[in-house]
Formats: sequence, structure tokens, C-alpha cells
Amino acid sequence: MIESLRCSRSIPLDTVELLDDVDDIPPGWRDLFSALAQAGVRISAHPSRPRGARNSDLGRLQRHLYVGTREPLVGDGSLAVVRARTSLDASEVIAEWLAAGPRDRRGTVVIAPSDALSLIDVAVARRGMPTFADSKRAAQRGALHVLPALVATLWRPLDVDAVLRFLQLPCSPLPKRVARVLADSLAREPGLGGPVWGDAWDLLKREEAAAPSGSGNRGALAWREWIDFARFDRYPGIPRDEVVAICGMVGNWALPNGDTTGSRREAAEMAAALTAAVSVLDRTHLSASLIERMAVAAASGAATPSRQAEASHDRAVPLPGALWARAGTVVWWHRSTTLSPSDTSPWTPDERALLEAVGCRMPDSVAERRRAARQTLQAVFNAGRRLVLVEVVIDAGEDGGSHAVRALATPLFQDAPIEFDATSALRSERSILAGHDIVRVREPTRRLAEARDCWTVPLGLASVIERRVESATTLDDLARCPLRWLLGRVAGLKPSGDRVAPATERLIGDLAHAVASSCFEAGKVPDPRSVRVSAQAALDRLVVEIAAPLRLPEATAALAFAAARIPSSMESLARILADRGATVLGTEIDRNGAFGHVDVRGRIDMVVSQACGALAIIDLKWTTAPGFRRDEISSGRAVQLATYRQLLVAGGNVHAGYYLIRQEKLIGADDLSLATEHVSANGSLDETWRSVASDRAAVLAAAWSGGHVAAASDAFRGSERAASRRGDQRSPCRFCNLRVICRVPKE
Repeated sequence: MIESLRCSRSIPLDTVELLDDVDDIPPGWRDLFSALAQAGVRISAHPSRPRGARNSDLGRLQRHLYVGTREPLVGDGSLAVVRARTSLDASEVIAEWLAAGPRDRRGTVVIAPSDALSLIDVAVARRGMPTFADSKRAAQRGALHVLPALVATLWRPLDVDAVLRFLQLPCSPLPKRVARVLADSLAREPGLGGPVWGDAWDLLKREEAAAPSGSGNRGALAWREWIDFARFDRYPGIPRDEVVAICGMVGNWALPNGDTTGSRREAAEMAAALTAAVSVLDRTHLSASLIERMAVAAASGAATPSRQAEASHDRAVPLPGALWARAGTVVWWHRSTTLSPSDTSPWTPDERALLEAVGCRMPDSVAERRRAARQTLQAVFNAGRRLVLVEVVIDAGEDGGSHAVRALATPLFQDAPIEFDATSALRSERSILAGHDIVRVREPTRRLAEARDCWTVPLGLASVIERRVESATTLDDLARCPLRWLLGRVAGLKPSGDRVAPATERLIGDLAHAVASSCFEAGKVPDPRSVRVSAQAALDRLVVEIAAPLRLPEATAALAFAAARIPSSMESLARILADRGATVLGTEIDRNGAFGHVDVRGRIDMVVSQACGALAIIDLKWTTAPGFRRDEISSGRAVQLATYRQLLVAGGNVHAGYYLIRQEKLIGADDLSLATEHVSANGSLDETWRSVASDRAAVLAAAWSGGHVAAASDAFRGSERAASRRGDQRSPCRFCNLRVICRVPKE
């Protein structure tokens, strides 16, 4: 273009007006304007002069920056500095001021970065005002997340958390019911191919078969192609044709009928852009890091489908250099400045030297700083009636949140009556910003619940409790804390948040249970050495099906420990049983029963017949705190063992104990002949069962009568055995998220 201009004799262009000094613009643009000047085009500088009233604080600031005069600021409202702790506080105050606003504020220009402008938009929309909608990038918008989230699930070993994030997208290719069922199954048993995963698909197929024809249900096979597919090693990566096929899936989902409108159009365009990008690469395979970066880049470049500017006299710009004409009122966030190349340049000095050696001239850092300073002054000078500077402390870096304009006129700002505390204003009913009132009406508030000893049971929960089917785990919760059981198990109160894979120790425990079930069948105890071999084979298979997160790099040490300890522990268990003449009667035995007002359902890990003829229940535990289980037995608080004993043979000759997989020990009371470590128990399992059944009867009676339920270590009235079992009432609770309403002190 520059060469063409130099050869041209006539150009249909008379004048070009530059906002920046021609000597400060980048070299390429400087050459272009030089060629235009040689072709006869007049190149001139845009006039930059103060536009504020002379007798106002704004005019005094402008003259100080223009000619260096120093006149004290009087606080007349034409110049204000809003200082806030967070951008949220600042955006609320600015929106309140704009809504309350001065009549002469039409034509307001907001200079703010995209994240701050998003907060302002939310605040002004809540007050019925038009939004600015200057945010042109939105990688976090629903449909735009589908492609990057899907790409994150392509690799092996399987990243279950990535699959869960894909299933829980707000705008997903899968129906919400399907995604919820699959996410629930993965959170329970994180792997593709285990029994819980299979049960989830069977449920979806039954629902599909029962759905009426013409309901628009695409079917389980179509849904499964988004989850169950061949996965690839992160390096060398995925074949290019597979990436194109995945992009095609996303495009077909986003625009099933080729429609070019709607909120998912940008997702289809993003998939098409990624297809075009990978098609020109001279590679047969794309590594995981490369394709993930490309997908994120495509998402960040997509326009926001749900953000549209609304009709208004006000405008928003991201940088001060974009304000080149007079504006009545300017609201300016402190982070919206043009930074110098030393702060933003992506090139190292060596790279700059190489580029300049081949004729690519780089911008001069001194000229860039002059250009940034000129743009800052230009924004100040173009404010006609009012300038509001916003400083956010928590967003600040080394400058402490100080605005660039303050730095240029520090002497003028010292002790000037122009400061406004936004955070304090949000707690005040009336405050004055830039000469105008902000009036806020205090809404009535309700105090949060205070911690107390007992809480009244809502009458509506009585029928829920009566219909409940308990398990050994839920009854154990009831014995430890009736309040937590009532809120969590009965009322269904749970911490908010997305579904995630279980923690590592929980995964290893579930894996160990599944390995034990595959190694021990009903009948004679197998040879211990063969048990070890079968346990190792089962572990290698089951870790993929039900504990996939253990195969990720960050879990390498934990998996290595489990792979060594679990087979060894299964061999030790087989040897303990064989040496004591026990016979395996079954593993993972499902039982249910009704005992008075308590209906119970449970799954017993292992039942064996001892040499003496008595039955024994073995509850497998993977724990790092074996003393906790010993304390349960010794204090008569082994509720799970008591429940399993009741389910197996109520009142019969049945013993029970814990097999600690990690420690390779079988612990139990003195009557368990199989135990390798005996613990003196304070009471029998029958007494423990009667105590927990009494607790449940007490809470049911309290629910019907509108009585009270006690928190933590307190017991119900009339359950003296439960009181002694729970121990010292002053001891604090651990690992509980209800401590804010429980009177038990924290540790």
C-alpha cells in the first residue's frame, strides 16, 4: 500500500487528523502517513485543549495539566475521586449515581475495562437503565464453553472432573435430565464402565422406551456419542480428522437446521473457526496442549450472544485514547490506562533485535510512553462538565489503586475535598457524589439463626421420618449428631456446588471394597497367594471402571501405594480366615428389615462362618486413623456393626469386627475369635442397636409433637444410654459444616 501511494499522483483524500503526535505512532503507521503526505494529503494534529469551565475544579485540573497553574480545588462537584475496596462496590455506587443522576449528565462516557464494565451493566440493568454492553469477549458464556469442555475430555487417562464439568454446563448438548443422571453416577463411582455407570444408562434407556413417540427424544445412542468414545494419549495427541469430526458434532448441535440466528450461532462459528485452523496445519496429529489452547483461543474470540448494547445517550470505551471528542461527563476506572511497552511487550530484547534485523521496525518505548501520557491528558481535557475518577483498592497492584490522573497532578489532589468513600456510602442512607445526592432506603433485615442447644423439629418432617428407610451409615449419623442427621439426611440440606469426583482416600476405599468382592466367593477361603494375584488383576481392571481419577498424574503416588497395599492386604485377610478355619458365606450381601418403627436397608461387606459355628460380619475399612474404629468398639458406638448384625440375624449368635485394609488388621470385641487384635467393648452390639433405635424413636416423637432435637453430643430426653455413649457434651465437633448453628465450641 505504501509503495502504491508513493507512485500515485492523485488521492481522493484532503486531510487526515491524528489524535497522536506523528512522531509517537508505530513505525509502520508513520511510514503510511508519510506516504500520504508525499501524495498531497495534509496531515494535522487533532487539537487537544481544556473544555471545562474555568471557575470549576475540573477547569482547574485541566489548566494545571495544560499550563502548570496550581489553584486549590474547592469540591464543587465537577471533579470527584471515588475510592472503593472492590469493583463491585464501585460499580454499585456509580450505577446508583447514574440512576439518581444529574439532568445534565446525558452523553456520559465510561472508561472501564471489560470486567468492571460487566459489573456496571448488571448494576444499571437492576435499576432499569440501558446497559453499555462493551464486553466483546465472553469465554464463560454457556454455549461457547461446549467445545473447550468437550476437548478436555478427549484424553487418557480419563479426567473424570473434566467429564463432570462438561455434563454440568448450563448450555449442554445433553438434556438436563440425562446430564444429571450421568453426573450423579460419575460422582458416586468415577469411571466409565463400572456397574453404577451401566445402571445409569439402563435407567435412561427405560425412560426413553417409556417416553411418548414424537417427544423429540434423540435417544441414548445419540447421547452416548458425547461421552463414550475412543480417547487418545496427550502426546502425540488426537488425529486431525477426529478434531474436524468433533467440531462438526458441535456445529450440528448448535445449529441443527442451519439457522444463522439464535444464541448458539457463535458456538457454531467457533467450531468452524477451529476446523479451519486445524485444516491448514501441516500435522497429522495435534497434541493435547496445542488443541486445548486453540479451543480456548477460539472461545475467547467469540462475540457475546447475550450482551447487546441498548439505546442510550451514554457510551463506554475500554481505553482513554478512544475518547477523542468532547463528553459532558466522564467516569474513569483507574485500570483503564494505556500501559507502556515495557509493561506489555511480548518481545524480548533479543527477539526485537532479530525482527529489526530483517526490516521489522519495533515501536520505540519512549515514544509509546509519550503516546500513553498524551492519551491520558486527552481524556481529561475532553471532559466538559464533570470528571469522576474511580480507584479500586483491592484490584490495585503496586500503585495501591491510585489513578493515573492523580499521579499527574499529585500536588493538586493533596487534601482536596473531592474524595468519596464508596464502601461507606453503601451503608449510608444519604451521601453526595459530584454534587448530587445518592439516597438509599434501608431494607428490613432478619438476623441469622444463632447457635443454641436445641432446635424445634418442623411438624412437616414427621411423615418424612416415618417413611424413611435407614442404612447403617445414616443411623451412624443419627447417633453422632441428631441435628446433622435431621438436616442432612431427612431435610436433604447439602452444601452447594457442582458434582465432583470423590477424594483420593475415598476412591481407594471403594476400589479396595470392589477388589475384595471379586477375590472372595462363597465357599472355602482361597489360597492366600492366589488371592494376591487375583487382587492385582482385579485392581488393574477396576481402577479404570470405578476409580479413574487415580490414574491421573497427580494421583500417581496414591495409586502406587494402593496397588501395593490392597493385594497384600487381601492376601493377609485370606490368611487370617484360612488359619482360623473360617468359611466365606458371601460378600456384598444386600439385606433389609423392619424393626419396630425403623426400616433398614444395607449391604454387608463380608459374612463368614467361624470354626466355632458362629457367624461373623467383617466390615472393610480403608482408613488412616485406625484408632477411631478401636474407640467405636471400646465405647459401644459401633453403630454400623450393630446395624449389620441386626440385619443379618436379629438377636442371633453373630459377631462383628472391622478389617482395616491399610493396616492389614482384623479388630473386634473379645467374642470375635477371628480378630488379630481384640478390643474390650463397653456393652454389646445389641445394646448399641437398642440405643440408636431409641434415638430414632425419640426424634420421631419430637417431630410429631413439635418437640426439640439436640445438636452434636447432646441426647434426646429419655435416652440415657445415648447420652453416655456420646460422651462429653463440651467436646467440639470436627468435620461438620453446621457448627455455625450448633452451640458446641469450635476447636
